[in-house]
This record gives sequence, C-alpha cells and structure tokens, in this order.
Amino acid sequence: MNQNKQHTRRQILEATLALGGSLVLGACARSQTGGPHPQPSGKWIEPPNQRPLIAQPSVSASAPVASPYARQSVCPVTAPNIEGPFYKPNAPLKQKLNTGETGRGLVVRGTVMDAKCRPIGGATLDIWQANADGAYDNAGYELRGRVQTDAEGNYAFHTIHPGHYLNGSQYRPAHIHVKLSAPGKRLLTTQLYFPGDPYNEIDPFIDKSLIMQLETEYYGPELARYDFALV
Repeated sequence: MNQNKQHTRRQILEATLALGGSLVLGACARSQTGGPHPQPSGKWIEPPNQRPLIAQPSVSASAPVASPYARQSVCPVTAPNIEGPFYKPNAPLKQKLNTGETGRGLVVRGTVMDAKCRPIGGATLDIWQANADGAYDNAGYELRGRVQTDAEGNYAFHTIHPGHYLNGSQYRPAHIHVKLSAPGKRLLTTQLYFPGDPYNEIDPFIDKSLIMQLETEYYGPELARYDFALV
C-alpha cells in the first residue's frame, strides 16, 4: 500500500514537472514570434505622444567623416530654404542642443566646402529646431545652438529627431533650420529634412536636395549626414 502511494506521488510530481516545462517552452515560443510591438517596417512614421529617451552615439567634429565630394572639383551649391518665424540670434556655442528635451537621439554631421569642394574651416552653423512634440523654445535656447567646423571643414552636433507641427491645414515634415556663415562666403539660410518622412511629398517648401542621408536605421539613435557647399 505504501509503495503504491509512493508511486502515485512520484507520478504526480513527474506530470507536474512535465506540464510546467511545456508552459515555459510555450511562453518562450510566444515571446519570440509575437508580442505587443510589431517589427519595424523600415519606414519611419512619427509615433503619437511617444518621446523615448535614447542615448546618443558619441560623435565629434574631428571624427573621420570624409565627404563623398572630397575627390571632386565641383560641388553642387546648397539650396536656400525659408527661415521661418522662430529664429533667435545669439544662440550659444554648444555641440549638444538638447539639454532638457527628450526624444529619439540624433547626431548630424558632415563637411562644409566651397563650390570647388575645398573644405572650409571655421564656418559657423546656427541651428534651431522643434522638439519631439513640434514646439520651439522661444523663451530660451533649448534645441538652439551654434557649432563650428574644424580645420578640415567637419562639423557635428547632437540633438533629437524633431516632431511635426501644423502649418495652416497640414503638417510640415520634420526639419532642422540652419544659418551657415563663413568668412568671404554668402550667408546661407536653409533647412535639412529626413528621408521617408510621411509629409515630404505634400510640403510646399521642401527642396529634395536638402534631404539628409541617414547612416543608421530609423528605429533607435539616428546618425545623419549632410555636406554643405557655399559660394
């Protein structure tokens, strides 16, 4: 009788362990094949009311970022673009524009050259942009700042991906404003845009030559490049 009870208890224990293992395996399989977040499609669309704080990659203006025009003798002059109503002079010199705002981390870098593809050292980029909700800081200098190129014409700045905002009856695509000046060169006022933005095709102000090249995926910290040419 006792032996039969021992067999019964052992059989119950073995069955319980087997059932538990099946549940664990099933849960693992579900976590690998599904979940609440769909896989990225590769095309970025602004997530509503979602402003994740994402660490930014460490990039400096002295990083090797050779321009694709470096071996050419003629560079296409960068197109101007509208200034907009939110420019403020006297922005501080700083490479990190977002000191309080959070959002998807973004580093923009590139080279400033003349029309013959010669690098321009000491050029100044005066930058301003909206935050992740599409709002500008008009009281202070958050997401506003100036950076300068090094001796090889390279620049870089850390910021966040700007949000959309209504302009009349439609949204403007995400963009970053730049005033670019250099000794002996014409002042350039322009904007930089992002590939794949859902409002690029309907915006009346965008110039497609001002769309940056993304060097990383749309999801996660972004690394973008744009090379300027001044006259």
